[in-house]
Parts: sequence; structure tokens; C-alpha cells
Amino acid sequence: MSGSWIPARWRGLTRMEWLARGVIAWCFACMGYGLVHFPDAPIQPCGPDHFCGKRDTPHTREEYDAFRLWEKVIFLSWPFGMASGFFLRSRSRAGAAPRHKP
Repeated sequence: MSGSWIPARWRGLTRMEWLARGVIAWCFACMGYGLVHFPDAPIQPCGPDHFCGKRDTPHTREEYDAFRLWEKVIFLSWPFGMASGFFLRSRSRAGAAPRHKP
């Protein structure tokens, strides 16, 4: 027993793999935040100084601004999450044993 708190399957990961996993975790955390805080998204203007959600639920200007910021964060970080996923997928395929055709 090595005494490390890190599981054995994670000990051989490179820094790039750790970074990619962190980016993916960030994307899922942002998506979860939006699902919890904005259940009736999208919030949009529905009159002068009035904002409504999908079910015509009224919202304040602060809620609308928070939604717009969350939306920007999602649109900026999601491509990095997808690229990280493809990177990890290619790394896992590269390390896999070659398959023999029968």
C-alpha cells in the first residue's frame, strides 16, 4: 500500500489529462448551475423593464443579467469542454490494446 489518497488508475495521468478532466468538470458544473438557477430559461425581455422566462414567469433585471452572464460562460467554455473530451477520448484509444480481427 503506497499510502496515497489518489486511486491507482489516476496516478499515471499527465498534467494535460488532469487539465482536460478539470475543464470537463467545469462545463458540467456550469450546466448544473444553470439548470438549478434558471429552470425556465431562456429569460428574455418581454416589455420595457420587464423580463419573462419560458413559462411567462416574471424576472428582475438582476436575474436577466445573471442569466446572460451564465449564457456567455456556457458559450465560451463549452467548446473547450468538447475539445477536452475529444483529447481524452483519443488518449484512451491510443493506449488501448490493438484488437485482433477473427
